[in-house]
Amino acid sequence: MLFRLHKRKIKSFGLTESVVASVIVIVVLSATISLSSNTVKNTEVNASYTEAQHLSENFFESINLIKSSGQVYFDESVRGDKLVDIDCFDTANYQTDPRCALSDTPEYPLDQIPYLKTTYDEDSDEDYLYLVPSGFLDNPAFPDNYFSYNITVTQPENCYTSGGIEIPKAKCRKVLTDIVWEETSGEKHYRQGMYLTDWER
Repeated sequence: MLFRLHKRKIKSFGLTESVVASVIVIVVLSATISLSSNTVKNTEVNASYTEAQHLSENFFESINLIKSSGQVYFDESVRGDKLVDIDCFDTANYQTDPRCALSDTPEYPLDQIPYLKTTYDEDSDEDYLYLVPSGFLDNPAFPDNYFSYNITVTQPENCYTSGGIEIPKAKCRKVLTDIVWEETSGEKHYRQGMYLTDWER
């Protein structure tokens, strides 16, 4: 009886297989690193957005608090001692309007206006941009002056209550916050607006 011995060939990677395997490993690693980088970037963007929203809501809350305490007037006919002109919440007016100046204005409650705790950025390309110190933020991980902002106060053409009652223009204002910050992809903005009225008076 004759037995044939079969020799098994041991297959090894050739040059082509090695190159293909290397390319696959590089593609998988690149995708993993890219995914990880995007996750970190999205987390940072979400944190910035959340903080900008927090800042905006803080400004509105402060303005509403002063208004609800009866310290805000909308037109000269109801002006009184220690009352704040609604237009003084506009950061541009804060710099230029004598009613909103820091000195010789006993009616202006300096300690209650949030943006007076911040710094005016004279080097900014935009007018009336204010820098926010990290101590004013909900998340102290952000550095000083990472966020800046403007607040504008305008008189809308038409103003109505939720029940459809028209409010005189002089007793209505639109307040808009614009929170600004820089990311690697460029400048970002968080804008929020609300209407304030004094139609009850």
